[in-house]
Parts: sequence; structure tokens; C-alpha cells
Amino acid sequence: MAGFFNFSEIKAFNASGYLDNVSDYGASLQMNAVVSLNGSVYWPQDVLIFITNESGVFLHDNVFNLSSDNATLTNQSITSPSGFVLGTGHNAYYGNYNSSIFLSYSLSFAGYMIMKVENSSSGTLIKFGVLILQNGTYTHEMFWFNNVTIHQRGDPYFLVNGTEYTPAGIYFYMGSYYDAELVLAGEANGESTSFTSLHGKLGLFYVVDNKLYSFPSYYTFGADTGESTNDVYVSYDGAVQVNSGQLDLTDFGQLNASQYPPLTFEVTSQSSPHATQSSTGSSSQPPSQSSVTSNEQSTMTHNVSGSQTSNTGSSDIDYSFLGGIVIVIAMLIASRMKKK
Repeated sequence: MAGFFNFSEIKAFNASGYLDNVSDYGASLQMNAVVSLNGSVYWPQDVLIFITNESGVFLHDNVFNLSSDNATLTNQSITSPSGFVLGTGHNAYYGNYNSSIFLSYSLSFAGYMIMKVENSSSGTLIKFGVLILQNGTYTHEMFWFNNVTIHQRGDPYFLVNGTEYTPAGIYFYMGSYYDAELVLAGEANGESTSFTSLHGKLGLFYVVDNKLYSFPSYYTFGADTGESTNDVYVSYDGAVQVNSGQLDLTDFGQLNASQYPPLTFEVTSQSSPHATQSSTGSSSQPPSQSSVTSNEQSTMTHNVSGSQTSNTGSSDIDYSFLGGIVIVIAMLIASRMKKK
């Protein structure tokens, strides 16, 4: 999966941020997808948490278990040196709360958010990364900032399916749909924020051999995450543009991958001259939606950008169309993106 972003303006404000234990100036860009693993269903989130008054961004990730209404995670079933499981029972989820990278950014700020799933000796590995292509000036910095192991073996793949809900069902507070999404939203903890200034470009793709491929259709909104905003206007001209404005709930066709930079990442690093490690503690709840989706979920998720990506190529994707509609946000496709 790969989600493109390019912001020349981004400012957010919510005077009641303290009620959700977040910054008044915080916002998030989330790339969310569903991983199918031998009958189990997991929901990973690759998240950029923006603190817009400080021009800083945290690289964050979460994983939920959507295998049933009572599915859970423990610090034995999912592990990573960067994080741990918070909560118990149905409310348990993983986050990289031990350590996360904090980047200072300058506009324009552009790059790709990347998630990859593959087999490992210990089970199933989910890799979370961000490729920075522009930070004021052009650059090329790849951050694989977390590797999370689910201690369950099988044949993992990203699944987008517009014909059914996840096993957790429609009453689960997030992650009910088999969609891929790239969404603008509040910072975390279910916050809803407003964008006082926003101008950018988004795109969601699946990836084969480092090449971007469009999903067949997208939506301008999402529904799987807990955070939200209602003032992002999405326009489409083969690529997706986002601006502050009135939300327009609609769908549109395929993205033109030629309007986006190529996905290349020769450099693999955990830090850079303007990156610092930051302990984020354990009080934050996971980010949860905003404006484009592909089964489509938020600000470009199959809705702005839905994709699957692989670091070295060899991506196994079984891409099949089921042509079903599930409620308003279903994407009209079912796609299996294996080991990416």
C-alpha cells in the first residue's frame, strides 16, 4: 500500500483539543487498511500526526484485531521493540508508544506513506514506513519506523472488499469495512478538528514491483477511523486535490499514476539530521478519518489513495472485482493484495 501526500499549506485548530488530550493545533493523515490472515482480520494504521503550530510531525502506527466482536490483542500475540498493547479484551490495540520519530517539516512537505505485510520466521510482519521526497527542499529519506510482528503464521494480504463488513461487524467503533483509505482527520483519541488552511495533493495506490496502480474507484470520505473533520473539499482531475472548504460526499474514477512521483527508495534509515526519537507515552488513544477512501474511506483512500506497496518488488496481488456496494462507503471492488 502507498499513500502519496504533498502539502503546501496545512493548519488545523480545535479550541477543545484538551478534552481529547490532544494539541489544539493537531491533525492527522492516516493510511488505513485491512489485513486478512488465515481467517483472522487485522487493521493497521500508518499515521502522520501533525502539530501544525510547531511544524512538526510524529510517525505513528496502530494495529487492531477485527477478527470478531470479542477479538483482542496482547503483548504476547503482537510485539515490536517500538511499542506495546494498551487496553484489554475487545478494547485492546497496539501502538508504537515506546518510541516514535518526530520530524520537523517545512512546506512544501511531500512523500509516500507505505505499509507492507509479509511472512517472517516469527509469524506475520507488518512494516510501516514513510518516504520523504520534499521537506521545504527536495530530498530522499526513507524511514521504516516500525516493524510489528503478529505471532500468527499464514498467508497475509491486504483485502479490499466492497461486499461485506469485517467480522467485528457494523457496531464496532472503528474498522468495520474492508476498505483502504488515506484520510485527513483529527489528531487522535476520536478528535474532530477543523483545517483553517489546507492545500495539498493526495493519492492512494497498490504497488507491484515499486510501480503504482490505481484502484478502480474512490470516494471523498471515509468511515473506518475514529477521528474526523468536516471541512476538507476534495477535487479530482486525474489526481486528488484537497483544500479547506465544504465536504462533498461523492465518488470518482481511477487515479492517473503518471501525475504522481515514482516510488523509489534506495535509502533505508531510521533517523536523519532533522529527525529525533520521542517517547510518546501511553496515554494517547489511536488516531482514527477524513476525506478520501477506496472502499474508500477518507481523504483519499482508495479514496484518495489506495495502494499496496513493496520495498523490493515481488508483490503478489490477486486483484479481483466483485462489484458490490456496501452502504454508502463501499468501494465496488474486492481486491486481495498479497504479501505487500
